[in-house]
Amino acid sequence: MVLLHVLFEHAAGYALFAVKEVEEIGMLLPQVEESVLSIGKFNSMVSLAAFFPFKSAQAALENMNAISEGKLVFYFVAVLVSSVVMMFNICQSTELLC
Repeated sequence: MVLLHVLFEHAAGYALFAVKEVEEIGMLLPQVEESVLSIGKFNSMVSLAAFFPFKSAQAALENMNAISEGKLVFYFVAVLVSSVVMMFNICQSTELLC
C-alpha cells in the first residue's frame, strides 16, 4: 500500500491530510469536486495527519505571500521536513511501501 498525502495551506496554518481512497480517473469530475464540499464525504476520503499552525497573522501573511510568489520560507521548509520524517517513521513502523 502506498501512502498519499495532501498538503493544504490555510490562513490558520498548514494541514497535512492522509488520503484514504483515491480514484484518479474521476478526480476532476464536477461530482467529485462537489463531494469535497460535504464534510461527511470529505472525511471518508481523507484524514487529518498533522496540523502546523502559524504563530501570528504576520507569519501567516509572509508564508502565503511567499508561496504565491514561488519562494520558500523557513517555516514551510520545516513543515515539509517534519512531514517527511513523520511519514518515514510511519512507513518504518507499519512496513508500508512508501
